[in-house]
Amino acid sequence: MGCNSSKASAEPQKPCSLTLHRHLLSVNRAENKADNVSAQSNIISDLGDLLLILREQEHDSSGHYSIVGSQPDDDMTSFGVKAFATLAGEDFAATTPGIGITCCKGLKPESVNQDSWLMMRFNEFAVYAVFDGHGKGGHHVSNFVKQHLPMLILSDTRCKTQEWEMLLKDTFFKVQAMIKAAYAKKQLSAQLSGTTCTVVIHCHTRKQLIIAHVADSTAVLGTRTGVDCEGYALTRDHKPDLADEQARILNAGGRVVHDGYANYRVMAGNANYPGLNMSRCLGDLVAHERCGITCEPEISVVGIQASTEYLLLVCSDGLWEFLEPEEVVQLAHKHGAFTPARTQDAAEKLAKKAWDCWIKEEQGTVVDDITVMMVLLGGETNETPANDTPAPVQTKSAARPVLLGNKVNLVPKSQTFQV
Repeated sequence: MGCNSSKASAEPQKPCSLTLHRHLLSVNRAENKADNVSAQSNIISDLGDLLLILREQEHDSSGHYSIVGSQPDDDMTSFGVKAFATLAGEDFAATTPGIGITCCKGLKPESVNQDSWLMMRFNEFAVYAVFDGHGKGGHHVSNFVKQHLPMLILSDTRCKTQEWEMLLKDTFFKVQAMIKAAYAKKQLSAQLSGTTCTVVIHCHTRKQLIIAHVADSTAVLGTRTGVDCEGYALTRDHKPDLADEQARILNAGGRVVHDGYANYRVMAGNANYPGLNMSRCLGDLVAHERCGITCEPEISVVGIQASTEYLLLVCSDGLWEFLEPEEVVQLAHKHGAFTPARTQDAAEKLAKKAWDCWIKEEQGTVVDDITVMMVLLGGETNETPANDTPAPVQTKSAARPVLLGNKVNLVPKSQTFQV
């Protein structure tokens, strides 16, 4: 988040119709390097709390678990990769088979990388999450959510009973309350800064993906059956020109206006702020209080089949601005993403493809931060030889995921459909 796209915006949506498309926020100045050092210190001081929760809830009883996430930094190198660290459990490396993660800074000379990401893997479940900050302190807000989300999830008793839907909904509201409290204590700048939040839980026992999200960091599920390959969006972008989102904003006293460039934006009453081009998010306290912005996540449940190979992608909108889910899955397949030893390489090549698209479309003036997280699920993927050559991509008969909730999902983002 943090860039303007030159793509033309769609007209306001008709009632009962949703067009899934994406636009970006204006570039905002990031806070100084000293603030980043402070944020790093806060991460380190809270690791003890995370380890205590793991012991108290006995999540670490088997010893086979891993919690890893991005780390705040002040690297201003364009396309520089953000550092990560294993926060608890077994060490994670970029060479871990079947997982590909890269978090690249965009072409924004005045801003650090504002994306963050988190991955937790246990025997019974796994959590994959991406946070895309926006506003002057957006990198701090995204890191704050990445820091506290795992503690809230793991300390909730519903984590053991696998009541994921209500757990996730409550977690989003708790995180928002924590952001508000941190702002009140002058520990976090969040009046006009915030973050997206997309969380995917892979529940092994339920054989389901439970997806909760606000804003526009899209989750996509790629499928492969034999040589057939398809991609489905699991989330919709929360944009203020969507009929249901606009209604809530207007009822709360906010306004939805077009900026004359590429985005519909949310304003407070007769004011010309905050100017968000999303209708749900975490942080952005002014927008929540005065404009009808909400932190309530949209939740979906997708059943997955053991006989099908899946590629889960959870990515910030830097990847999706010029690429569709089906195209991304096909490119990932072309680069060997379904081969465990090549998943990381495929993630890096997808990020580079997105970068090249930005450079071409924006004439080299701006590139958003790009986070790509991809994970192989199901099938016999882990038995694929490391030197396997990907099969030619076909897209007609791959097994479609079984949607068990929220019917705004599992469609290409450019399609319009009735709800």
